[in-house]
Amino acid sequence: MRRRRTPSTPRVAPVQLTGLAEAHPDDLDAGVLLESTRLAGLDLPPANLAGAELVEVALDAVTGDDLDLTGARLREVLLSGVRFTSLRAGRGDWQDAQVSGRFGVLDAQGARWRSVMLTGCKVDLLSLRGAEVDDLLLTDCHVGELDLTGARLTRVRLEGTQVGTLEAGELRSEHLDLRGATVERFVDLGSLRGALVTPEQVAWWAPALAEALGLRVVGEP
Repeated sequence: MRRRRTPSTPRVAPVQLTGLAEAHPDDLDAGVLLESTRLAGLDLPPANLAGAELVEVALDAVTGDDLDLTGARLREVLLSGVRFTSLRAGRGDWQDAQVSGRFGVLDAQGARWRSVMLTGCKVDLLSLRGAEVDDLLLTDCHVGELDLTGARLTRVRLEGTQVGTLEAGELRSEHLDLRGATVERFVDLGSLRGALVTPEQVAWWAPALAEALGLRVVGEP
């Protein structure tokens, strides 16, 4: 029996790539076109792929201090078990991308993400500030700070995901599903109006909700 899709279910699917040619770190350059290639088991020096186009590309167990994907266009890209101190992806255009690994900073400010899946990621700072996101699924992730300030989100869901601080100032969202999230601290909780949560989460977050509503919680008279 086919499972019925609910309005909040992100339209994402695992990225499956076959027949890829092995690439070389020397192929990585700003503005380059990488197509049907794979990099595996490498420790990269700081790499500049700003403005590049990656189509059917896999990075498997690749590590490095800094990967610059500013303004890059990604289509059917798999980042599997990668480790980067900083991955800069501001103003990038990602579609059908799957990511797992460890990041100090994953900076996607002002980016355009469609059908993106983050699975088993550990990220100190994930910034989607000012981004436009359609269909994003975070599964079994640990995020120290999730910055959604000024973002526009449609069909975004967190499953089994822990967030230290969630910043939501001026967030615009439709079908934001937080039922699978554990969040320790909120900044501008009022901007999460309309998000899906559980009764248990409402109880846990009662002090933050009271503060956002300007309620004065006092004892019995």
